[in-house]
Amino acid sequence: MKMGLMDDAALIPYWLAFLIGPVLLAFAAWVLPAQFKEAQRQVPFRRVSSAAVNDAVDAWFPAIWAAGMGVIGTVFVLGGLFRLAGVAL
Repeated sequence: MKMGLMDDAALIPYWLAFLIGPVLLAFAAWVLPAQFKEAQRQVPFRRVSSAAVNDAVDAWFPAIWAAGMGVIGTVFVLGGLFRLAGVAL
């Protein structure tokens, strides 16, 4: 049995997830506030029509995408951290 954390090839994906997760979180934290402000500026919630729904989807998609990146980053960080700590997932 090897003693080093990087000696076990099975841990490499968890190390990568643990290292990539904070990058995704930082990206989401940087992009998300600006995307929400821009979406609210472009499409107020008072209109209801097919065009308004299309405009809302176009305006809110980047904000929802950035929030998803934050969730994925959190899962990567926690999953990688737990696995590296020896917790079976």
